[in-house]
Amino acid sequence: MIPAKVEQLSDQDRQLVRLALAAAVESPCFPDWEFQTLMAADRTEVAAVLDAWPEARVAAEWEPDPERLQAVVVGNVLNNLLGYPHGQWEQLELANGLDREAVRELLGRWRAE
Repeated sequence: MIPAKVEQLSDQDRQLVRLALAAAVESPCFPDWEFQTLMAADRTEVAAVLDAWPEARVAAEWEPDPERLQAVVVGNVLNNLLGYPHGQWEQLELANGLDREAVRELLGRWRAE
């Protein structure tokens, strides 16, 4: 099931969320020792949200509602890509196709929903 919040995103925004989730899971931006603290989910749970994206099919022990888990994970990934001092934007732009300003704008829209 695709949540209403996700249905309202453009195709470009959906792709940007996919890229952001992949960057959080695969890049060295977020060290393992604090990943779960930053994202409210462990790397495996975020990877599962990515695999299901844009559908909300993943639940966690701490959040049994898949839509809520997806919303929390996506919001935290976008926020931490922008706010965590990972120093990796050049690599993220080259390797993952992420644009800082596009992520910032998307985070604003994601929070506004």
